[in-house]
Amino acid sequence: MEHLYKQYLSESRNVRVEKGIVLIADMSGYTKFVTSICIEAGRYITRELLSVIL
Repeated sequence: MEHLYKQYLSESRNVRVEKGIVLIADMSGYTKFVTSICIEAGRYITRELLSVIL
């Protein structure tokens, strides 16, 4: 998990925040998984998933 946190920190410096809404149905416990790990890793994993979907 340490490497995920470091990668998140290095990549998040270039992120621009904009307003928007994204609705994703819970995929076989995905929400439970993301909320059970550290918040930085959860954000990184969610961002990676969304970048593939969008």
